[in-house]
Amino acid sequence: MGGKGKGLRERKERDLLRSILEGLVENGKLKVRHEVHLMGGHTGAITSLAVTPDGKRLVTGSLDKTARLWDLETGTLIQVFKGHTGCVNAVAITSDGRWLVTGSGCFGADNTARLWDLATGKCTKVFAEHTGPVLAVTVTLDG
Repeated sequence: MGGKGKGLRERKERDLLRSILEGLVENGKLKVRHEVHLMGGHTGAITSLAVTPDGKRLVTGSLDKTARLWDLETGTLIQVFKGHTGCVNAVAITSDGRWLVTGSGCFGADNTARLWDLATGKCTKVFAEHTGPVLAVTVTLDG
């Protein structure tokens, strides 16, 4: 049974992958699912993004040392998160949609992670113990 079961599992995985790709690719190109024009944007390149759990808002991180919260329906800017002294490399949103985590550091500046209240835009905690740039952040499901 070892060989037969393995083949069945591989076939199921292959079928699952094929169905996922069919939903994402058309004529050899990625499908555009939703295009949003952001108004009042960053002054530097966007380096990272995250969508709130309800799918209504988008957070972007940028080389301009800020993160920004956007309304996905209208593309309007809701909040600017200022405080990093280096580029914002990474953003993540908690599963309850209340908190934003940002990671920063480039060219020897900042090297911090920060916790922000999404509703007020206030930084509530700075994690400054890093010795190099914070290139990625994530949040566990339980926050």
